[in-house]
Amino acid sequence: MKIKVIAILILLIFTSLNAQSKDEKIESLISNDLIKSNQKNQIKKIVSEIEIESNAKYILALYQLKFKEFTGYKQGVLDVNIDFDSYKNTEEEQLLVRKKLFNYLEKLKNIGLISNEQFYFQKERVERDDYVDILELLPDLVAQVFYDETLAPNKLNSYRKKIN
Repeated sequence: MKIKVIAILILLIFTSLNAQSKDEKIESLISNDLIKSNQKNQIKKIVSEIEIESNAKYILALYQLKFKEFTGYKQGVLDVNIDFDSYKNTEEEQLLVRKKLFNYLEKLKNIGLISNEQFYFQKERVERDDYVDILELLPDLVAQVFYDETLAPNKLNSYRKKIN
């Protein structure tokens, strides 16, 4: 009986710590002005619906919030992404976009949602004007972070060793 009680207490403590760390990430998004405080429940709901354990889910949640702000629709409902291929900013607009994206990436790095390597890789792409909007950057960043955290060869090798 004592073992069951201890096991339940340990489980509750770990669950509480995990929830606190998730809340800390969401609070960091708010304190770094990546989301507004009135979006906290929205992002919590989105993050809880994404079943992967990766920083990519927070970036995906940011993308979904931005997509809804831009289109009025929840991304995924229409299974549509925005095509920016034919869109071209003026030089002045692109300069502002570049500054906005650098700032956004810096905040994501400071929060710990992206690594230094991911930051510098994306910074180079921003400098080359590969992106004309945050809605173009975020899906690429989700894919990069998810790959680095779960699908990179070194991660798959450890998984392969476990199943052999």
